[in-house]
Amino acid sequence: MNKFLDLLVESKSLLEKCEERHWSEKINEVIKKINNGSDFHEKEIRSWFGSMGSINDLYLTKHNGHKIEPDQEDVVNARFRKLLDKLFSEVK
Repeated sequence: MNKFLDLLVESKSLLEKCEERHWSEKINEVIKKINNGSDFHEKEIRSWFGSMGSINDLYLTKHNGHKIEPDQEDVVNARFRKLLDKLFSEVK
């Protein structure tokens, strides 16, 4: 569970730095459940992936209102994609 929690925390941190509130709050809800010993369902996290408006559709860019410099967008989004791939691997 530690690896999974670490991935969630890192993802949330990255999103918070870019001021992406919606997804950072959703991730934080799961982090709280884990830290409180509450049950959470991997199905909940799997539902974040794959449909319209999913976390997969998120692209962090200044143009979309995120706090990120244009010259950092590619690097930050590549890191975010790697985190998403790892998260999905943990819940599939």
